This record gives sequence, C-alpha cells and structure tokens, in this order.
Amino acid sequence: MSPPMIGAVLENASLFLVYNHVQIMVREYTTPNYNNKSQHQAPLPISIVCFAGALSGASASFFLTPI
Repeated sequence: MSPPMIGAVLENASLFLVYNHVQIMVREYTTPNYNNKSQHQAPLPISIVCFAGALSGASASFFLTPI
C-alpha cells in the first residue's frame, strides 16, 4: 500500500507546486510593482488558469511516466 500512496503524494505535490508557480510568474510579468505578500489580488483570467492547469498536468505526467 505504501508505493501507491507515495506516488499519489508526489503527483499532487507536483501538480499544486507547478500550478502555483505558473500563476505567480504570470502575475510577476503582468502586474506592475507586484508584491508576493499582497493579500488583495485580482483573479486571473480563465485562460491563464487553464494554461497553469495544463502546465501542471504536463509536468505531473512527466514525473509519473518519464518514458
């Protein structure tokens, strides 16, 4: 039971990590005077959210099945 649980943890961790970093990168390059610590951020457009999700899924599939 341990190997599937470890695989699921790694998959979810990579998904959320890449998803968050893509959104931060987009905010850094599109928002003037961007501050990581700001609490009041406007929501990103749905196209950017979909792009971040696609990149996170692609990275997770690379980690799970590199061949």
